[in-house]
Amino acid sequence: MNIKRLHTTLCSVDHVKISLLAFFILGGNISCNNREVTPLDQALNASTGQEITVDAKTKIDILFVIDESPSMDIEQASLAANFSTFSNFIFDDLRNAVDYRIAVTSTGSKRSNEEDPFGIIPKDLGKFVTSSGDSGADCAGEFAPVISSTSLGCAIEDDQCQRQALQQRFSCLAKVGTNGIVFERGLEAMRSSISCNGPNAGLFGACCIAVEGENRLSYDPLCRSQNNSTLPPPEFLRPDAILVVVFITDEDDCSTFSDAPIDSPYATCSVDSITVDGALGTGDAAGRQSANAAIYNAYNNTTYCAAGNPQACHAAECTNASGQVLDPVDCYYTRCALSLVTSGRSLDLNSQRACRQQGYKLSPVSYYHEFLLSLKARPNEQILVANIVSTGLLTPGGFRLNFSDEPTINSSCEGEEYFKSNLDECCPQGNCGAVSDINSCADGFSGWRYIDLMSMFGSNGLGCREGESDGCVNLCDPNLNAALSALRERVISAVGDYCVARRPACLVSDPSTGETRECTEDEQDTPEHYQLQVSQVCELSVEENGDCGTVGESSVLGLGVDYLLDVNDPSCASGVRVQLTSPPKAGLSTKMELLQNLVLFDE
Repeated sequence: MNIKRLHTTLCSVDHVKISLLAFFILGGNISCNNREVTPLDQALNASTGQEITVDAKTKIDILFVIDESPSMDIEQASLAANFSTFSNFIFDDLRNAVDYRIAVTSTGSKRSNEEDPFGIIPKDLGKFVTSSGDSGADCAGEFAPVISSTSLGCAIEDDQCQRQALQQRFSCLAKVGTNGIVFERGLEAMRSSISCNGPNAGLFGACCIAVEGENRLSYDPLCRSQNNSTLPPPEFLRPDAILVVVFITDEDDCSTFSDAPIDSPYATCSVDSITVDGALGTGDAAGRQSANAAIYNAYNNTTYCAAGNPQACHAAECTNASGQVLDPVDCYYTRCALSLVTSGRSLDLNSQRACRQQGYKLSPVSYYHEFLLSLKARPNEQILVANIVSTGLLTPGGFRLNFSDEPTINSSCEGEEYFKSNLDECCPQGNCGAVSDINSCADGFSGWRYIDLMSMFGSNGLGCREGESDGCVNLCDPNLNAALSALRERVISAVGDYCVARRPACLVSDPSTGETRECTEDEQDTPEHYQLQVSQVCELSVEENGDCGTVGESSVLGLGVDYLLDVNDPSCASGVRVQLTSPPKAGLSTKMELLQNLVLFDE
C-alpha cells in the first residue's frame, strides 16, 4: 500500500486510548486536539468535550446454539461436564475482570401434536433456554435467560462460588434435551435469538428501533436511543461487547425463510408455516384454496410490495425459470419451505433427506452473515463465530456431496458400504443423486452451512474449514475437551486483539543520506518501520478486582515480545492490527500512540 502525499499538515502525535472491552473504539474518529475516544457505553451519558475514564473490563456476550435432536445426548452431556475447560479463563486468565453474559438456544423444539402432527415446524425458535432437560434436583425450576456474574447468587468477589455456580448453571442449560425436531434450524435459531423481532428482543434495551413504514424492528449497533429511554440497558447483545456465537450440532443446518416470517425478505415467505399448514387442512381443493388466499393476502403488504399491486408482486416472486407464475402454495413450497408432507397429508418417507435433497430452498448462508455484520459497529473486530460441528466430507476428487431426487448413477451406490468406498464413482463432480448421506465423522453429518458461515468471518472464525479434518475444532471427538480448549484460547486472544484506526507512518533511515524518508513498497511489509508505540496503564486496584499492580502505573510494550503487529490485515480498516502475545491482566487498558505522521508536500 502506498502512502499518499498529503497537502495538509497532520497532527504530530495522535493518542488513542482503548479499553479491553471496546474493540471498535480504535475505529472511531481521531481528532487533532488529542481528545480521547469515548467508549459507547459511557459516551451515551457524556456531554460534549467531557473527559471520560475508560472502563478496563472486557464485555463478552456468548451465545451457544445447541442441537436438540435425539442424537445429541452424549455431546450435550460432554459439553455440560467440560464447560469449565472453556469458562475458567474468566477466572484464571482475566481474574474475573470480564463482564460476561452467556445465553443458550436450541436448534428447534417440537410443538404439540395438535399444532404440528408431523413434528416438522419448530416451536419458539431462538428463544433463550430457561429450563433444563436434566430432571435432577440441581436443574429443577426456571432460570434467568442470561447467565452473568450477578445472576448466580454469589458475591462478585467470591471467586470459588462464582466458578462453581457458573459451571452448574451452564451444565443445566446445556442439556437442552433430545426431543427436538430432526430438521435442525441452527442458523435461524441463532438469527432469531438475537433479532429485534425474535423472542428475546426485550433483553436488548432500547437498541431495537422501529423501521420506518414497516411493522418490524431493527437493531441499532450504536444503541443511540438508550440515553433517552426508560428501558434498562441491554442485558445481552450489548453494543460494546464482543459477540461470540458457538454452534454445536451433528447435522447440517436446515433453515428456511418460512422459519422467521416477520423478517423474511419475501412476501410469500412472510406467512408462517402453521398458518399455511392449518389452511391446507386435509389437502383437498377447499384447503388449497384457503392456503392460497392466506399467502396471496401477504402481497397486499406494502413492506414487500411498495407499488400496491398484489398481482404484480405475486408474479415478481413466483415466476419460475420457465416463465410460469406458480400459485401461492406452490410458490411457498418452492421458495420458502421444504416439501415434507405428501399431497395426501402424510409425512413423506423421504423427508429425512429433504434438507440435503432440497438444499436450493434453504435460506442462503450469506443472509446470516449479513445479519451478524449488521449487529456491530466494528463487526470485523467484535464478532467471533465458532463451530463444534462435523467436518465437511469431500470426494477424493475434492467435491462436496450434493443430493437430489435424481436417480443414482449406479444402483450399487445405494448400498452404504459401496457408496463410502466409491465416492468419486457414485458422486461424479459431487452429484450423488437420491442416496442417503453418510457420516463424515463419528455419528455426525457434514455441517457445510455452518462451515461456510464460519469461513466468511476469516480469522474471526474457529473450526474446520473446507478440506480440513485434523488439527481443527470439530465434533468428531465426543469428549469436546479439545474443542472447548481451543475456543478458550481463541477468546483469550480476542481480548488482546485491536485494529488501529489510522495507519501509522512507515519511515526508515536512508543509509546513503542518514535522513528519515518514507518507506518504499518493499519496506512497507516490515512492522518495525511503523511509527507506533503501544503501552499499558493499570486502572483497577486489587480492591476493584484488578491484577495489574499500582493504579496509574504504565509500561511501554515491546514489538515482537509483548505484542505482534500485522500491517496487512484486510479485516482492519487501516490494515494494521495489534495482538498482545498474552492476555492482558485484569485492570489494564492499552494505549497506542502514532508517534509521527509523515508530512509531505508535492513538489
